Amino acid sequence: MKKIVVDEDLAYTTFIQRESMIRHHSYNEEMKQYELVGSGDIEAVNLSENEIDYGNSGTLSSDPLR
Repeated sequence: MKKIVVDEDLAYTTFIQRESMIRHHSYNEEMKQYELVGSGDIEAVNLSENEIDYGNSGTLSSDPLR
């Protein structure tokens, strides 16, 4: 019974995100960002952010450094 509720919640959340045009970055996009940050190449980080910015990104932390 609980699995059905979770499936329904996930389906509803996915529907709302799709309707609101909210998209989470792909794993590969996130890994690219981590690699660029780790390399210290600020210019490449900024360029990469512009390439994958869809305008509706979520917030993982209120700390700008994170």
